[in-house]
Amino acid sequence: MLLPRLIALSEVVWSSKNSRNLEDFLNRMKYQYEFLINKKINFRIPTPLPDESEILIPKGSEIKFNKPIESSKIYFTVDGTEPTQNSILYSKPILINENVLINAKTFLSNGKTSPLSSVSFSIIDSTLNGMNYKYYEGIYDSLPDFSTLQEIKSGKIYKLSLADIKPMKESFAIQANGFLNIEESGVYKFYLTSDDGSKLFLDGNLVINNDKSHSIKEVSCEVKLEKGKIPIQLQYFNKWSSSFLKLEIEGQNFNRRPVTANMIFTN
Repeated sequence: MLLPRLIALSEVVWSSKNSRNLEDFLNRMKYQYEFLINKKINFRIPTPLPDESEILIPKGSEIKFNKPIESSKIYFTVDGTEPTQNSILYSKPILINENVLINAKTFLSNGKTSPLSSVSFSIIDSTLNGMNYKYYEGIYDSLPDFSTLQEIKSGKIYKLSLADIKPMKESFAIQANGFLNIEESGVYKFYLTSDDGSKLFLDGNLVINNDKSHSIKEVSCEVKLEKGKIPIQLQYFNKWSSSFLKLEIEGQNFNRRPVTANMIFTN
């Protein structure tokens, strides 16, 4: 959608480099949004939450939604469903004292809505949560035998995010180990999406094989699990160009969602 991108482009082209100020521009945009609405011009409606699947926060944090269009209303849910105008109306910052998935949308008076914002807010204990990883470099067509390799670096991540590992080269591989906390015994479905190859092990068993060099590809499986912590291992490699890795879970009492930091422990 061209708007409001064209407005931002005009700001860059017509302003000197030293005078460009994002905060000032966004503040002035609220008048432009109202102009576009009044003129019935289609534009991309800003989302109320950041474009991130998970945000780590301390307990007792307050979450403030993004609301640059004053005449708009934001509705949200905390039960995994998509918001409607019958959902909770946002009126003030939300106090977060427990892990929660917030789905939110901005609604205009003409009925149009923003894209869905879906963010998991995870409260973690840095001494307990996380996965230990090892990072390797090399050009692979499939996942290597990690026992024969010497890692370039190692560390701990809280989110299952390649950005948090900070790969130093385009071609690399990682192996991450931890424990997945299962709150209730039952059958769970896992979705592993990657570019290039990946594997998921639970309790020492290979449950998803998404190996080999390929573009973004999803593989899923169903596993019966008992309540408690079970060993989890993720293996991944990227051969060239773009990299991508995402692990999601679906349970009997909740919809498909990312495996979040509060579910993963080092021991």
